[in-house]
Amino acid sequence: DGYLTVQVGYTVMLVPLLLLTFMHTPTVSRLTVIGCAVGIGDGLVQSSLFTVASNCGGKYTSAVMFGNGMSGLSVSILKIL
Repeated sequence: DGYLTVQVGYTVMLVPLLLLTFMHTPTVSRLTVIGCAVGIGDGLVQSSLFTVASNCGGKYTSAVMFGNGMSGLSVSILKIL
């Protein structure tokens, strides 16, 4: 089910970030592992959202694609600034 995969993806992203807050001395290797875990969780969430939206119809798929594009554009603009 797509909704379950979305929840798993958010959990995969949240747990490493919570662990990061309790680390006394984050090392480069720990930060790399956390970054990879967050990326995997993000990939799960994005693919699952497209699956859920495609089951609802074209209008919702377009909305997800628009939101994805706008988030990429806003992040790129913030990197330039």
